[in-house]
Amino acid sequence: MSFVIVDGNRFEDCDEIKSSIHGFYKFLFTESEAWRPKVDNLRMPSLSVFAKKGLQLEFSEEEIFKALHDCCGDKSPSPYV
Repeated sequence: MSFVIVDGNRFEDCDEIKSSIHGFYKFLFTESEAWRPKVDNLRMPSLSVFAKKGLQLEFSEEEIFKALHDCCGDKSPSPYV
C-alpha cells in the first residue's frame, strides 16, 4: 500500500498510514454517548439446560433447506437454475 486517504487527508509515510488507520477505527468503534441505561434489578430470563444444549447442535439438512426455502421471493436466483 503506497498511500491511504482518511477524512480527505492523504498519508504516504508508513507510520502515518498506520497511525491514520488506527485512529480511524478507534474513532469508529468508540462510543460517543457517555451514559448507558442501567439494568440493575431487572429480571433477565435464562435458558434451560435443554435450550442451551439445543444451541450447540449442528444444523440438519432439513433445517437448512427450510430456511432457504422460506426466504422471500425477491432474492436473486441461484446461478445453477
